[in-house]
Amino acid sequence: MFPFLSSLFTSFSSALPLNGCGGPGLTAKRPGVNDLGLSLGALALLLVATGCGSEGATPPAARNLVLVVIDTLRQDRVGVYGYPRPLTPTLDRLAREGAFADGLAPSSWTRPSVATLFSGLHPLRHQVAIKTDRFPDSVSTLPERLRVAGFSTLGISTNGHVAAAWGFDRGFDELLATWRLGLGRDTPAAAVNGAVADRLGRLRPPFFLYVHYLDPHQPYAPPAGWDGAPLPANLRALSPLSEGPELPRGGPFTAARLREAADLYDGEVRAVDAALGDLLLRLAERGLDRDTLTVVLSDHGEEFGEHGGVGHGRTLHDEVVRVPLVFRAPGVVPEQGKIGLFPLESVLPTLLDLLGVAPEEAAERDFDGPSFADALRCRGVEPEPGPRLLQLEGNPEAGLALGDGGCKLLLHTTPYRKQLFHLETDRAERLERSADEEGRKSFGRLASQLAERYESLLRSAHPRRSTTADEELSQQLAALGYGGANQSQFTQRAFRRRLLPADPRPGGPRGWEDLAGFRSCSGTNEDPAGQLLEGWWGLSPGESGQWTMPTASLAIALPKTDDLPLRLELEGVSWRPRRCRMTVSTADGEERAVDVDPGPFHFSMSVTKRVTGPFALVRIVTEPSFQPQAEGLPDTRVLGIFVTRYCLTAEAHPPAPPAF
Repeated sequence: MFPFLSSLFTSFSSALPLNGCGGPGLTAKRPGVNDLGLSLGALALLLVATGCGSEGATPPAARNLVLVVIDTLRQDRVGVYGYPRPLTPTLDRLAREGAFADGLAPSSWTRPSVATLFSGLHPLRHQVAIKTDRFPDSVSTLPERLRVAGFSTLGISTNGHVAAAWGFDRGFDELLATWRLGLGRDTPAAAVNGAVADRLGRLRPPFFLYVHYLDPHQPYAPPAGWDGAPLPANLRALSPLSEGPELPRGGPFTAARLREAADLYDGEVRAVDAALGDLLLRLAERGLDRDTLTVVLSDHGEEFGEHGGVGHGRTLHDEVVRVPLVFRAPGVVPEQGKIGLFPLESVLPTLLDLLGVAPEEAAERDFDGPSFADALRCRGVEPEPGPRLLQLEGNPEAGLALGDGGCKLLLHTTPYRKQLFHLETDRAERLERSADEEGRKSFGRLASQLAERYESLLRSAHPRRSTTADEELSQQLAALGYGGANQSQFTQRAFRRRLLPADPRPGGPRGWEDLAGFRSCSGTNEDPAGQLLEGWWGLSPGESGQWTMPTASLAIALPKTDDLPLRLELEGVSWRPRRCRMTVSTADGEERAVDVDPGPFHFSMSVTKRVTGPFALVRIVTEPSFQPQAEGLPDTRVLGIFVTRYCLTAEAHPPAPPAF
């Protein structure tokens, strides 16, 4: 239809410059051009000509909303996204009957992601970022907006992070918690459907039904294999499988164990998809599927060793932030396949548009993502999400990331790292590009954008609110592997209010360090400004020193001297019954390995290379790892070595020798 328009604007758009990472072999998307080669101007003409998006026309709207969150569902486990195993026939059918998108979560764990889904705000603005945070009263939520518009509202949650304690019940006529209904702490989706069915008779159109399934979350304990057959013996022996001795959070693990974990996970995905089909059937039997917008998505994904760990909430790589996002609304969302990148910040304004619920003018401007309702109603229109800022606050993992065009910059605390990826050619985020010429240019641009976006969001942040969970909810969270919600290490945030652009040098800062507080000589139990970075266990009461994990790193301020060499000193105690090997290295490539006998130790090495950053970045690796439980002790941690003091001084003026 209207081929001359396509030809005209394809020719025009071919003259536009690339606006992605740049560099050889990259094909970044041109601004304002969709995959058909039509500019936004041509699309506007075409849409008016076809009646989609015509000036003054009232767009079609759905009457009811069913919103299903499948916790921990990786995007690449869904058939329409390319997974070869037939795990998700229900979700695939919904996607074919409507549209599906590249969902992008703002974080890699539940509470901040679902808070964004319910508010249309980035975690930096709704302030639900760590395990003691709850919704501020000043944030309007999706169920509140719909109830004001006359909707009846019903929700059921299987995850303790989506609970009344954190403010998620606001606007619901009833928000059910499965752990308070006597259904157990790891309620399968089939049992959730039973609890929902008992209350469906209370729904009167227009209605909002929210269902939060948990099956793919650890522990993995599927009722059958990914193919529906009984679990083989090796998987039965592992089920239920959670992070722990059989599956260490940060490794090491064998390829065979990762495959077994993934097989159990796939069985959970198959089971939850079957339950989704049953839920939709129950709604149809009551006539509640008519004029209904059905949306299915996840809050985050799951890692299976792609970047050195398992689970979620430890990185911001794509396997834990790319999520499925499916829309089905006959007569409102036509069958059109995949529509592009869709951050969760845009879900709420899009839902309001598709339901014909116009937010008040001030609230509309308050969302951190635009509505993509036109992209869902009109074939050929792609979302234009712009730069995407991701945030992870945690225990002790934390990080920020910014995606723009075909580039993604990641800044993480655990381990201490700064990484740049070209997603156009490296979707798996394997090849770090900050060291090449094009990468350095992109790094600087994205680092500046990240700092600007971070501070811009914080300037209009809502007041932060904190609370604690009651004992029953804490037990529910602990059963999911979160260790309860009231632990003191979960109450502090990692990032400062103001950021500087990250330094691309290996030993340079990520932008949020309090460099003024760094010391060149300190005890590990002092940690004046977050100098202990990767791999340190929390302080034990009364101990003068601190355990490392098998791999740890710290940042040591440079002494006030230009003289070389410098002297790096570590002191501590090896509480192991046998000799171990400790390797200490700097970001500038110097390294020394020593054998450490049981008892006090004093390590020293000369640093002869000029340090390129504002501090020396030091890495400590201890082999083999130490598990006190294996020695008959009650401590179940996996340990490295016990460090009491670290110093970096001019070699001509070494610190006083230790007094043991």
